[in-house]
Amino acid sequence: MPGEENHGLIHGDLHTGNFVFRGYDPFPIDFGRCGFDMIAIMIENYAHHSSDPNETANLRSEQPYALAYIRAYLEEKPFLFERLGAAKKGR
Repeated sequence: MPGEENHGLIHGDLHTGNFVFRGYDPFPIDFGRCGFDMIAIMIENYAHHSSDPNETANLRSEQPYALAYIRAYLEEKPFLFERLGAAKKGR
């Protein structure tokens, strides 16, 4: 689980519309979904987007992969920069 040595502020909504450049240096903006808890941020992100019928298909297709990352996090397995396969149903 997160400890002082392995966690920090998570942006929660970083995409091409949420950073600006000064010269060649990128700077993130729009910190409305920042937090320290990856699981809570993922849940909030799904809750925010789930009310939009245009995004439902994407959320359903991403869900097995999101569950795989959540499961790895809860089992204290490394997942950052790791390629995880889709979570299997019932596990």
